[in-house]
Amino acid sequence: MLALLTATGMASLPASSEANTVTVGSTLTAPGFSLVPFGPPATVTNYSLPAPATATSPVDGTAVSWRFIGAGGPLTPRVLRSVNGTTLTGAGSGTPQNATSTAGISGPFPVSLPIKRGEFFGADGATGASLGTAPAAGAVSLYFDPGLANGGPGQSPTGTNAEEDALSATVRYCLVPKLKGLTGKGARRALQAADCTLGKITKAGKRRHRVKRIRTQSVKAGKSISDTQPIDLTISRKKK
Repeated sequence: MLALLTATGMASLPASSEANTVTVGSTLTAPGFSLVPFGPPATVTNYSLPAPATATSPVDGTAVSWRFIGAGGPLTPRVLRSVNGTTLTGAGSGTPQNATSTAGISGPFPVSLPIKRGEFFGADGATGASLGTAPAAGAVSLYFDPGLANGGPGQSPTGTNAEEDALSATVRYCLVPKLKGLTGKGARRALQAADCTLGKITKAGKRRHRVKRIRTQSVKAGKSISDTQPIDLTISRKKK
């Protein structure tokens, strides 16, 4: 794989069909994907992709599933962070998976990996695993040998290539709903529907109301945040 991979932004991405998710990485639809075998343990990732795809997450959130085109295995999903340009370090890894198809897409496989805006989604592989790659205008993929570890000062790529790696992740995030004026029960339902996390609920001052309603929320409505970031609420007191 090293010999083939030493040749050689972040675009906005519309939400997928699921509520409050985006796809990070390849659309897995490029023509001409061919399988390239790994050799020594290595890490690969897309560094840039032609629009509308994006190699980096446009939001803070959680990678909840991933897919790839490949053969054999295993491949290990990994979130990558830029230390300086193409110098990357690992930011988290998931459960290794073997390919379930040699002629199509393997997955989606469940995963739970925090990912921040601007971070990449890649994979680790070694002898026995292959990954699909395809030439694509505007695409750049990176190859790291040895593979990246989580944390540390970062590592420069062994290979930089004008091609697309067949790796894709679904990232879930929270699109904060308007909660002011809702009842506590209504606010909980709205947060759950928007893939958001409820934080602390504080009772407002001495003024009391017939029905308890949300008075303030800690994150402004319409903002995109991580699905794990708590949203604190202030609720009015109920009349006795």
